[in-house]
Amino acid sequence: MTNDFVHLHTHTHMSVLDGIIKIPDLITRTKELGMTASSITDHSVCAGFIQHYKECQKNEIKPILGCELYLSVTDDHTLREVIPDQPKQQCYHLVALAKNAEGVSQLYELSSRGFLEGYYYKPRVSLPMIEDIGKDLIILGACAKGPVSWNIREGNSEAAQNWLKRLREAFEGRFYLECMDHGLDWQKALNVELTRYSEKFEVPWVPTNDAHFPTRDSHEIHSLMMCLQLRETMDTLTMKYPEECYIKSPAEMVDRFGIQACRRTLDISEQINTELNLNQMFFPEYVENDKK
Repeated sequence: MTNDFVHLHTHTHMSVLDGIIKIPDLITRTKELGMTASSITDHSVCAGFIQHYKECQKNEIKPILGCELYLSVTDDHTLREVIPDQPKQQCYHLVALAKNAEGVSQLYELSSRGFLEGYYYKPRVSLPMIEDIGKDLIILGACAKGPVSWNIREGNSEAAQNWLKRLREAFEGRFYLECMDHGLDWQKALNVELTRYSEKFEVPWVPTNDAHFPTRDSHEIHSLMMCLQLRETMDTLTMKYPEECYIKSPAEMVDRFGIQACRRTLDISEQINTELNLNQMFFPEYVENDKK
């Protein structure tokens, strides 16, 4: 197997109407491409964790369990009002990867609280909540909707720097910026700024590919699914993903980002050791109600 790159940002069909990668197919392609680990980072849900874990174990692939969380634009994830000059869904994105079994439990809690407490367009959690709960999580800066990237693109350099400083301090030694290259000019310009921020603020960056479909030739199928999500047609589709959002080979990623950057994904993979006990029963603790 190659030791050059592993994917850290992958959406399966558990990212409902957003990803079309079936988990067995994900593991098959991971093995075909010679990668040593496989990640799952669906949007705010942990629904694919157990299947992904089992498939990885069966195929001697390291499982990386994570979520792309919806981050509220303020520290109050329960706030339900439109805030000007912020993303229209009133949230950013952050990728969180579990370092161990405790980290998996922390992702379960964050996902649940996002749906139960923070749902406004999306199931949101706040940065203080992630910091408080996620002691065993590695945090990645996410796609162009990450708090740093989004503000860079909007020309809000002060806000971008403030978010970067907060994330660096909240997750000291376990926060990384993400750079992606899907052949888009604005993305190349964004990567220049992200790498500049990385050097200036001494925050490492890693290359990811935001995979939503297994291969390049499954791009059209994914676009058809997006039509279902947005209630549009192929002629009017307003959110068509680039053809590059597939599970690329290590060689393709090295060609885009260089071997040194790609091997930083292996450094992250080596920090992760998730062993789940699937043969144990877990029951909730019930508090007796003394009221009569």
